[in-house]
Amino acid sequence: MKKYVRTLFLIMIVLELSGCQNKASTPNACVPSVMYNGDIYCTTGKQLPGEVAENAIIGKITSTVSLSQWPEEDGQANFDGLDSPYAITSDGFVVLLDNEWTLFETRDIDN
Repeated sequence: MKKYVRTLFLIMIVLELSGCQNKASTPNACVPSVMYNGDIYCTTGKQLPGEVAENAIIGKITSTVSLSQWPEEDGQANFDGLDSPYAITSDGFVVLLDNEWTLFETRDIDN
């Protein structure tokens, strides 16, 4: 019986510790996103090779909100990307981040 109680106690400790690790991560974090033309575009994490034509650039990130929020106005992002240009290409909606064009896709969000 003592072995059973000790095992149960160890399992409870492991579960508690794993729960603490989850709390240390960013709570309520949203996917890095940009609002354009009333739609939310979320990063795919995929970088596109090459350059984007100057005439494909349709705007730049003009304001930011916390990663725990969704952007609420055109040109707004929920990550540190102020003044980053964005464009529409044959691949889709892309944002210039760290000198690389990153693909974003529209996503329906539940607030």
